[in-house]
Amino acid sequence: MLPARRLLSLDLLRGLVIVLMAIDHVRDFYSPFPYQPEDLSQASAGLFLTRWITHFCAPVFVFLAGTSAWLYGHQRALATAPGSAPDAIDRAGLSRFLLSRGLWLILLELLIVNPSWSHGFNWSFVQVIWALGWSMILLAGLLWLPARALLVVALALVAGHNLLDRWTPADFGAAAPWWGLLHAQYWIPVQPQGYGVFVAYPLLPWPAVMALGYLLGRVYTDPAIDARALLWKLGAGCIAAFLLLRLLLPYGDPQPLAGQPDHWLALLNTTKYPPSLQFLLMTLGPALCLLAWWRRYDGQLDRIAVAPGWLAQRLLVFGAVPLFFYLLHTPVISLSALAWHHWAAGTAFNPMNTPPPQWPEGYQPSLPRIYIAWTLLLLLLYPLCVAYGRFKRRARSPLWKLL
Repeated sequence: MLPARRLLSLDLLRGLVIVLMAIDHVRDFYSPFPYQPEDLSQASAGLFLTRWITHFCAPVFVFLAGTSAWLYGHQRALATAPGSAPDAIDRAGLSRFLLSRGLWLILLELLIVNPSWSHGFNWSFVQVIWALGWSMILLAGLLWLPARALLVVALALVAGHNLLDRWTPADFGAAAPWWGLLHAQYWIPVQPQGYGVFVAYPLLPWPAVMALGYLLGRVYTDPAIDARALLWKLGAGCIAAFLLLRLLLPYGDPQPLAGQPDHWLALLNTTKYPPSLQFLLMTLGPALCLLAWWRRYDGQLDRIAVAPGWLAQRLLVFGAVPLFFYLLHTPVISLSALAWHHWAAGTAFNPMNTPPPQWPEGYQPSLPRIYIAWTLLLLLLYPLCVAYGRFKRRARSPLWKLL
């Protein structure tokens, strides 16, 4: 049966990655650099690692969304047929929920998330919430496959999509936008005047990552499975596979280690857009190990307020309301950064739509500024997340389930 109490390990991991995610977005607005943090020929180790620790966010969000989908479907099955088997899923109800949830997320991406970045309703690029929404819509259909067939499809997409790296949108002529949507960051022109949409998160292999998270959900509903032991094995296996591919086999990333600068951090410099096999192994492996480590807290506590440890309490607050945090943090960061730049450099500018040559002369990037602004952001959002979490637990309207 599904545990009656909330699975704190999932909330802890969600809380951790959403807090880390905020670092990257603070960097984007408060202290952008004129070069990419992954450029080891220019970036310092501190800047590279500041970016690298945020790489865990998108894979974990998508993976845990799949796990939560399994738990939701199993809970619905138990509600209609108490005593159902550990793998029982209300597929029809879950499919409807994923369709509505996915469409809702795409709408939020276009109406709230994108304007928060660009400061206007120009829909100039689509990111992780967009990919999350489409992945849910696709999972709504994929979940009707038998579990073993779904596992084969998901593993084939995650492990094999790098075979597609040899093709670029230019190889597809008029169909280039479709390839950009699927497997390459691409600017899709919409009007001759130059307006278009930049696909920051191509869809492949995100639906497969969500499907793997969905299949993992059974370890939380089947008492015959030693979830903690299995999670340790899966996590360690992913890390070992990453090291094997990165160090010995030239597959799984379009930027092999042999072609990287002679730098001690090159091992970690894998490709996020779209996420390579090596990138996913590098990020999901440690995440699975953390789920195993925190598994001991599942089902032991009824309330977030009495969670073990000061840090865990804060992570659980953020992890229980991840979408609320996400929708709130970007406008807070972007608008407050405008005020900062106006005060510090004499000009309020948005680095998201201002190229480096046009940045104010008085602007200077600063790594410490990123962490100071990030800390202040968390201090501001924490009480708001506490208040919303309390409200959400009391709310009975189905509308609030979408958030």
